[in-house]
Amino acid sequence: MELPESWSVHSVGRVAEVRLGKTPRRSDYRGSGPVKMVRFRDLKAGFIEWTEDNKAFVGAEPEAQRGLRDLQVGDTLITASAHSPEHIGKKLAFVSGLPSKYERICYVGELLGVRSAMPDQMIAKWPFYYFQSKMGQEQIAERVRGGHLTNGRARDMKIVLPPITEQRKIAAILGSVDEAIERTQAVIDQVEVVKKGLMQQLLTRGMPGRHTRFKQTEIGEIPESWRPSRLGDLADVSSGGTPKRSEPSYWNGRIFWVKTGEVKYEPITGTKESITREGLEGSSARLLPPGTILMAMYGQGLTRGRVGWLEVEAATNQACAAIQPHDGVNPRFVYQALVAAYPEIRKLGREGSQKNLNLSLVKGIPLPRPSGDEQESIARLADQLDERVRLETTAIRALQPLKQALMSVLLTGELRVTPEPT
Repeated sequence: MELPESWSVHSVGRVAEVRLGKTPRRSDYRGSGPVKMVRFRDLKAGFIEWTEDNKAFVGAEPEAQRGLRDLQVGDTLITASAHSPEHIGKKLAFVSGLPSKYERICYVGELLGVRSAMPDQMIAKWPFYYFQSKMGQEQIAERVRGGHLTNGRARDMKIVLPPITEQRKIAAILGSVDEAIERTQAVIDQVEVVKKGLMQQLLTRGMPGRHTRFKQTEIGEIPESWRPSRLGDLADVSSGGTPKRSEPSYWNGRIFWVKTGEVKYEPITGTKESITREGLEGSSARLLPPGTILMAMYGQGLTRGRVGWLEVEAATNQACAAIQPHDGVNPRFVYQALVAAYPEIRKLGREGSQKNLNLSLVKGIPLPRPSGDEQESIARLADQLDERVRLETTAIRALQPLKQALMSVLLTGELRVTPEPT
């Protein structure tokens, strides 16, 4: 690619400090403590989500803090380790500020920190934008080995630098798109907080003003007219299967085949893989109708316990639980109740040495059973909030291609910008 004459190419190690973080020992993690750890899961759409969940902190013991990498304003974080090499470099975050409530903030070994070492040649935010671009992603991909991007290989990556004044102008243009994305994400985050609190109230107290008498049950306090239940009392619960991979005639047919990674709180309208009628009949997979609720019984990261629903006829693998509510039970109520129960469902999968869910555990998930009309009212309120999230998410998805298009012309010099006069 031919670059403008005034632009230069350097190794990242020449213009930046490059450091992998360090992951504390599992025994060093705490529910609170002086050191906040930034993890892979905390990187969200270009920024860090400052969560307070368990195992996000390290204690004050010197041995626990030894070798940890401090995060600073102006750092760019890039994923440097993943189960699959193609995921490396796909999540980035720029540190525009740090919460003052934490004594110290560090980042784990799955993340690579890049910090400008020559501010007169490279602005702090340039690596953040450059490594999101096609050129930057190619540099990362070329240097990944065995699911890891090491310090040494990261320092050898090439980075294109326009003059510093042009960098600032390009960053300002791209930053305006980022600000729109962040504002929209903030709305999504707030709606999700509101929904979480609302569902907690609705699933224990019922619709506002409807109940005055309550009772203690094995699933907690609920209105006196409600019945405590288990998911298995409200729905048929089953699992699927995987046709033999060695039998070509079982695959690439017309039947959608769902895996747990495709179950993520949204309608399922298609799948990456499909099977044939022969594959369906030659395995324990079975055809499920639209409207079936699916739950991931195991999977990587936060997958286990997530739910979604079919909008098409499909089969699933054995890691998915298929939930088909009985007559008189509102499917949307069951879905929304399971979404609200996600944290407790995750705990079910951790009991003893059991790290996955199974059909017995899924059938035993405790759920309240309101009357049919109240189930519908609760589900309708939750669905309305989900619709707002969907609309805002659609807005973000529309902004992301715009940002990619701008990066493709601005970071290559195809479209030049005129810096503001100083």
